[in-house]
Amino acid sequence: METLIKTHLADLERQHDIKILYLSMASSNFRKYLRRDLVWMKKYLYVLRPVLACMWIERTNTIAPTEFQKLFEAEVPEGSLKSEIEKLLARKMGGDKLGEEPRIGPLNDFLEEKNRVLHRIPERIQFSQTA
Repeated sequence: METLIKTHLADLERQHDIKILYLSMASSNFRKYLRRDLVWMKKYLYVLRPVLACMWIERTNTIAPTEFQKLFEAEVPEGSLKSEIEKLLARKMGGDKLGEEPRIGPLNDFLEEKNRVLHRIPERIQFSQTA
């Protein structure tokens, strides 16, 4: 039983570390690329994937899947936000280079809010204890 608990705690610690890495990636790209009036559309995907991965980890306490579509379907509710992301994905899948354009308000608002919420995660949680 003690080994099972230690294994579970180690898994939680690893998930937390991965979440911090995803959050760092999302925050850095958001600050660099999405705070202007004109933004590179492909950068939305660079920020969106780690944010969705953090949301997955928060919701399931499991490592996020690598497939973007699986994360997208699981974490983005129906509505205008999902519609905006679907348009962006359709353009990318159609071969669009997703260049510089006016930012997408609902998507920027979502990413900014998630960035704020996810930053409430403590810098480091030490789950493990020495035996």
